Amino acid sequence: MREAACRTVKQKSAEIADWLGTNAANGDVNSTKLLLSLAGPQTDKGRTRKSRSGGSAANDFASEPRWQEPVDKLDAETASGGRESEG
Repeated sequence: MREAACRTVKQKSAEIADWLGTNAANGDVNSTKLLLSLAGPQTDKGRTRKSRSGGSAANDFASEPRWQEPVDKLDAETASGGRESEG
């Protein structure tokens, strides 16, 4: 089955690309995504540069430590009630 599908894609690649382009132009999101993924950068072996088993940019971003506002010394002392009593 896979071999037959590969043959069909090779034989009709221009027609498939045209069909995807038409559907993408008409607003079909899935056709747009597929067309863009097929048009993406390739290595010598025809595979995309980033393998599917690798993480995504979103996963990389999510694994980073959460950013926190810098706290200056005066704010740190007053925010937690660490201010000395008057008198």
